[in-house]
Amino acid sequence: MNTYANPTVLEFYKQLPFNYCSDVSAAAAEVVSGKQEILKFYVPISEEILLQDDLRVLELGCGTGWLSTLLANYYGCSVTAIDFNAVAIEQAKRISEAVGLKAANNPQFEVADLFLFDGPAYDVVISHGVLHHTNNCIEGIRKACGLTKKHGHIILGLYNRFGRRPFLDYFDSLKAKGHTDEELLVFYKRLDPRHNHDDTLARSWFNDQVLHPHETQHTVSEVIEVFGECGVKWTSTSIDGYSSNPKPDLESILIEEKQMYDTGLRAIDECRYYTGYFVVTGEKI
Repeated sequence: MNTYANPTVLEFYKQLPFNYCSDVSAAAAEVVSGKQEILKFYVPISEEILLQDDLRVLELGCGTGWLSTLLANYYGCSVTAIDFNAVAIEQAKRISEAVGLKAANNPQFEVADLFLFDGPAYDVVISHGVLHHTNNCIEGIRKACGLTKKHGHIILGLYNRFGRRPFLDYFDSLKAKGHTDEELLVFYKRLDPRHNHDDTLARSWFNDQVLHPHETQHTVSEVIEVFGECGVKWTSTSIDGYSSNPKPDLESILIEEKQMYDTGLRAIDECRYYTGYFVVTGEKI
């Protein structure tokens, strides 16, 4: 079986994993305090599904484990969470332990290449902000679909081809003017001040967003096409606010998707953080 994991990306994240908080207890407190509104964006399926007995969840590319630990803490899901970076996995274990879950409820964190991972089919498969950092995002989507059981749910978060461009162009223009990485960090913190209380955490976000060595950008229609090849029915996207319409209007969504470029431009003009990220969900049929 081929892997499309990018070794340069792995070395990059070994230096400082994404969303890495210098204070484990503070990271655990964020999980316990419960950011339900954020959870609904990242896992936009009903609580009725999440509260099912014996629900098996797989997170592909879990990083420091925030989302997996949140799911285990809130819903008691049986979570398997993998990442190819051992540094991130060790931090994920520390945070999970600090949350104070019973041992039986802790996510099962594993160092593994998602393309080589071989496991049973899962009820819910999640991958956020990961597949676009591999050498073949489309194969990553296929892999995620293959690990989803029949009538199971898949949730994918990727950079959008339209919405991501203004952010990248802004920092490319700053780099072209000769700004150092430390100067770029200052610009980033102005756009995204959420993590400025923790320099390590802020730098982990800055590195991920600005200095990352490899990423690709994608569209809703790309994801839907791969879903169709893999027997997955598209169910919703964050681009239209996860419309509850049982028959989503794809044409309208594709128009709205292109408008993400203008949204990104306005965000830069207004000194606001907007990374051009989108989520697509599907159900295995």
